[in-house]
Amino acid sequence: MVAVPLLYVIREKEEAKPDGHNTFVQKCIVNAPLTGPHFEADARKVHQLATSFTQGDTSEQWIKMHVKKQNGRVGLKAICAH
Repeated sequence: MVAVPLLYVIREKEEAKPDGHNTFVQKCIVNAPLTGPHFEADARKVHQLATSFTQGDTSEQWIKMHVKKQNGRVGLKAICAH
């Protein structure tokens, strides 16, 4: 199994795009599924990282709104939307 960087959790587009990526890692990031047990574990990890990075900052409030979901994708989308 290939270890896909956590960047896939916060990628912009939800659907996979098979073309236009130069490296194997980029292809993995774009094509990794945003569902399933591996995604849920990775999204929880991203949530933990985002929570620790924003602690004490004004952006912390946007992640706290989604704390029950434990999903870094949702939390970081909230920060970007703000």
